[in-house]
Formats: sequence, C-alpha cells, structure tokens
Amino acid sequence: MGRRKGSKNKKGMEKLLQIQCPICGSTFAAYPSYHETPRKFCSVACYRKSRKGWQPSDETRQKLCESRKGKRPGLGLKPSPEHRKKLSEALKGSKSYLWKGGVNPEHDSIRKSVEYKIWREQVYKRDNYTCQRCGSKNGNGKAITLNAHHVQLFSKEPEQRFEVENGVTLCRDCHIITHIENKQQKEVI
Repeated sequence: MGRRKGSKNKKGMEKLLQIQCPICGSTFAAYPSYHETPRKFCSVACYRKSRKGWQPSDETRQKLCESRKGKRPGLGLKPSPEHRKKLSEALKGSKSYLWKGGVNPEHDSIRKSVEYKIWREQVYKRDNYTCQRCGSKNGNGKAITLNAHHVQLFSKEPEQRFEVENGVTLCRDCHIITHIENKQQKEVI
C-alpha cells in the first residue's frame, strides 16, 4: 500500500492543522478539508456527544412533516391493490426465484385449493369446532389446534376427498393417535 500523501515528509507536516476539540478539549492534527471548514472533533465519540440533544429548526420540521404526509411511518408507501396484483403476476410460476421446474406434488396442490379449504370449514362447522374423539374445544384460556381428518384415506379414495361425511374434526393430539392406531391395524392385517 502506498503512503498517504505528505504523511512522512516535512513539507506535508506543515499542511497539518492543529485543532482543539470543543467537546473534550484535546488538541489533534488534521489535514485541511476540501470543505469550507476543517474537521472540528477529535473522534466519532466527540462528534456524537455534540449531536446529543440537537433539535431541527421549526422550518426543517415543517419540511419533514410535509414530505411524510400520506406515507406509513418507516415503511414507505403502501402499494395499491392493482400494483400488488401486477407484482404477483410478474413473479408467478417460472418467473419466481423459487421456481423448481414445475415440480409440485398433487396432494400439495389439492390441500392448498379453495375446495379443500371449504371442505375443511364445513367439517369444522358440522362438528361444532369440537374434537370428536376427546371433546376438547377452544376457549376458557386454552387453545386447541383442530384438524379435519379423512375417515377414508385421502390418497386411496380420491372421489371422497371433498365429501363432508368423509371428514371428522380431531384435535392435533387425537389426530396423531388416530394415524398411529390406523398404521398399527394395517400391520396386524
């Protein structure tokens, strides 16, 4: 690395200014600035101390206020619904950075579909949002995660996937137990 111009020669030393820091009072050497005024503080810490308690003028506050009108604080402008739709379309499918060549299991597509969500909601409503195995329900300070369980297997009976009679509401624990019991029954048979 090259030396800073004038750092070691005596002619360059004459160009250095001796400045007293207004915060701590120490004297330090600084090169003349290209700006109108040379450096004022000996360190970043002294500069920060000088800024502590600083308040903008009323005129500056008014300009800041005017520039921020209609904007959400700290988040910038909220995109309009039309703009959000355009962004969504621009990043769908093969245009997305998450695109993996169209590989998506069929069951994922079905479980994320509107029909599946409607079926699940109908099962919950029919069972009054209550686990049909243990009777637990949300409320009174406890939160229960409910699952809509297919009585006839989702993978084996595709024609009954969206039949409300093929669903039963179970809490998460009972749902896991039900699948373990079903697996054990298959192993016995």
